[in-house]
Amino acid sequence: MIKEQTIFLITMLFNLIIATIKLLTGIIFGFSSLMADSLQSYTDFITDIISMIASKVGKKRANKKYPFGYGMIENISNLFIGLFLIILSIFIFIHSFSTSTPIISPMIFIILVITIFLKTMIILILYHYGKKNHNQSMIVSAKESSTDLISTSIVLIVGILLLFKDQFPILKHADMIGSILISLIIFYIAITIIIENITYLLGSSEENKELLTKIEEIIKQHSLIKDSHIKLMKTGTYYHLYLTIELEDTITLKQLVKLDNQLKKEIKQLPLKIRFIEIEPKQYH
Repeated sequence: MIKEQTIFLITMLFNLIIATIKLLTGIIFGFSSLMADSLQSYTDFITDIISMIASKVGKKRANKKYPFGYGMIENISNLFIGLFLIILSIFIFIHSFSTSTPIISPMIFIILVITIFLKTMIILILYHYGKKNHNQSMIVSAKESSTDLISTSIVLIVGILLLFKDQFPILKHADMIGSILISLIIFYIAITIIIENITYLLGSSEENKELLTKIEEIIKQHSLIKDSHIKLMKTGTYYHLYLTIELEDTITLKQLVKLDNQLKKEIKQLPLKIRFIEIEPKQYH
């Protein structure tokens, strides 16, 4: 099994190479939207570093000082990523109005096609392992990489439009419009990341239907439970389960303790990471 840190290191290396190639190409040919796209790629490299550190810290065991573990560090780091992207989007938006008409060369299109292919592979890898390991930082990094893929596609379209600038003079502004679009896309993704992670930090319930169904199936296997109420919280890479179970008032203390232990054991065996389980028994009405 490939370790998450190894995946981050590989994607970081590719992001750094892609960003550098795009920046140098943008400078050589005076292509402003490509330079803006390269800045977006450099943020991928920076956010991968942040995500890798947060993922490692978030897996630390709970202790007396932090009884619920370090899972929230991933959400906090993602907030910083979102704020960083907002600043970047504003910078690109302002800079877009000082663009000049770039020199369009076949080399630009070759580089753009190669970077689009590499970026697609990076996104697929991050999403696959992020979903498989329920790693929020890896998923956020994949989303941020998706923004870079979209911005590179916009640059490709801008390059094609600029080929016809002599026939259609209005297309001379395509580079400026492309930079503006890239800044708006980055801004939108940043707001999405911030809202999503603030929701987790505020303690919003997690609507994971697959996990809820499996928990309900476990509960139904115990005849002593007459009714139940489930609240599932996402805490970084793992879940926190609040389970209220309603029981007959004739249940003995020994039966209750045994039931509590059985439920926790069976729920923790589920493939998704439920680290903390709180069970509150109540009298059934």
